[in-house]
Amino acid sequence: MKQFICLSLLCLITLTMSAQKKADCDQLTIRFNGLIDSGETDQLFFEVSNVMYTGSLYYYPGFLLLNEQGDTIAREEVKYYGIGTSFQTHLLELTDDISFPFVGRLELFGSYYSKKFCSFPIEIEEAEYVSLEEVEREVVKVALNYAGDHVVIDLGGNDITSEYLEYHFNLTNVQGQEVYTGEIDTDIFFIPVDLLGGAGSYYISVWDGINKKLLPTRHFLIE
Repeated sequence: MKQFICLSLLCLITLTMSAQKKADCDQLTIRFNGLIDSGETDQLFFEVSNVMYTGSLYYYPGFLLLNEQGDTIAREEVKYYGIGTSFQTHLLELTDDISFPFVGRLELFGSYYSKKFCSFPIEIEEAEYVSLEEVEREVVKVALNYAGDHVVIDLGGNDITSEYLEYHFNLTNVQGQEVYTGEIDTDIFFIPVDLLGGAGSYYISVWDGINKKLLPTRHFLIE
């Protein structure tokens, strides 16, 4: 299990998914971060956000990862009451061998696996071993929701010292051209994809006006 290629987080891990035609499922945002070496059995590290909440909390959620043959490759132990608006950690313990690139399905169940909510086709090109603590401390997290129509930005890892927040951000493409800029007064927000100019590679830079600091630039892809 240790022969995975180590690549830079997010920039070089390609993860493409498309949700089934169900509005609630489409609103979820899921980031794949890599593998956690947890001792006897490795775990797949996902982060999930319900920031575009439309009425469902997906009570007592659990994720399964299935291969193309429908075999369960990894399973999450249920530990949350629901899926909240900030990115929360979901660790799926490997129950069978996995190799990359991987093609299969990520399925979301509720009520301790008694009810199936969503099924997402998933492709993971490559994976790396990462530190759970380092990823959770990221001050800027970025991902697409499953509908693919919004970029979700979570600044919850920033050192927030005031109830009043003042963020200024700008998005640039790989040519360094500014494609979108704005201000935001909340630590979680989303941007419509159709405002950014379509598929491509983008970078987001955020200035924290309260703490007077530039947060680390993050890269993301729009397929």
